[in-house]
Amino acid sequence: MKTIKIGPLLFCLSLISFTYFARADEVTNREIIQTFVNYHLSQKEFSEAEEKLVNHLNIDSKDSERWNLLGLVRVEMKKYKEADEAFEEAANTAPPEVKCVYYYNHAAALSKLDRQAEVETLLKKAMADDRVRDSARAALDAVRNGQEPPPLRLIYPGQFSFGTSLMAGYDSNVQLIAINTLDSISRSDTASYVVIPSVRAGYKKDFYNGLMDASTNFTYSYYTNSETSKFNSVLGALQARWIPDYGRKPFVWGVNTKVNLIFLNTDGYKFYNWNQGFGLEAEWTHSANSKTTFEIPLRLQRFDDVGDSNNFRTGVAVGAKGSHRFRLKASQMSAGLEVERVWTRGGNYKSYQYTVPVSWARGLGRNWIGSASLRAGQVFYIESATNRRDTSLNPTLAVNKIFTSAFTTSISYSYTRNISSVDSASYQKHNAFLAANYEF
Repeated sequence: MKTIKIGPLLFCLSLISFTYFARADEVTNREIIQTFVNYHLSQKEFSEAEEKLVNHLNIDSKDSERWNLLGLVRVEMKKYKEADEAFEEAANTAPPEVKCVYYYNHAAALSKLDRQAEVETLLKKAMADDRVRDSARAALDAVRNGQEPPPLRLIYPGQFSFGTSLMAGYDSNVQLIAINTLDSISRSDTASYVVIPSVRAGYKKDFYNGLMDASTNFTYSYYTNSETSKFNSVLGALQARWIPDYGRKPFVWGVNTKVNLIFLNTDGYKFYNWNQGFGLEAEWTHSANSKTTFEIPLRLQRFDDVGDSNNFRTGVAVGAKGSHRFRLKASQMSAGLEVERVWTRGGNYKSYQYTVPVSWARGLGRNWIGSASLRAGQVFYIESATNRRDTSLNPTLAVNKIFTSAFTTSISYSYTRNISSVDSASYQKHNAFLAANYEF
């Protein structure tokens, strides 16, 4: 039989708010041990994680969260009898609002020991929680048919999330690039410091046997150099997606829609660009460490076109995007391919383009994450009067510091180089930013 994957179970547990009385020193110790354990799990050092948890629970035996985590770690180590003991302690010490989650995890572990009657009893107990009921029913059917319980998927009536961020940094060549396009570049050839505050909100809900996920954000970009103040902008974005059978099957599909509006400070904050996108997406989870995604986006774009009609950029675009994400030892990596065909009202901006994105991320120690990415691509303006061809290269380096689950900071550097057959469209720029993010 296959090993229970710890990733989906830990993800589900992270969505639960554990609110019960504990002394301040207990809370602090629990947060510290969780940080150490998270690091060992990210490195797949299960023996070290088990040792840390056992030592902690010898001192704080009422910590139900860590008892449950110890059970999950032991399942990964195929120590099912020891996992049985840990889950039993988790349920005995847990507050009522999370007992059913632990019953489910306990049942999944006992299924490895062919203890059918006990598995069914625990799953029936788990059904008392509305959030666990659907998964428990599916698991009960599975074990009665000689199969493994599926990963736990909690059902929520709806979840709101809110966040805010502040970025401050330096831009060596201030310019505006319209959302998702490389064919509408206007540059200032002037450097400036920039401050970018943003706010965002999200809502997730189980919807028609799947997941509905909607979010919106507003961003303001302020350049301190008076010569580049015309590039100050307000961006409003809204996106929503629905994925049937999300988290229940290895292959799922879904639909999405995205709207972006940009207002530019050319003469007051006037309308600059509107993008409306629709997409069909698919996701195939090969294993806990490997996933492939694919999307076919359709995009409508509208600009405040004036002047020469050959330069009008309002139009429609269709494309395809694919990427593969995988874990290689302690690193998370991805590579993909994006292609897009753009039809515009003006002949000079009709184009097709392709982009190759690659990325790498790795933990750099406790609560530090390093990442690197590269986007390389070409744009062919097929009806341009100048027979324009552009080649772009955009590497980025970043280091993130996680202070708490809600507060993170980062420092990043990126370089952009665009080489065009039209001299006025060639440029290069450097960006360096400090950022702070807070999630409510």
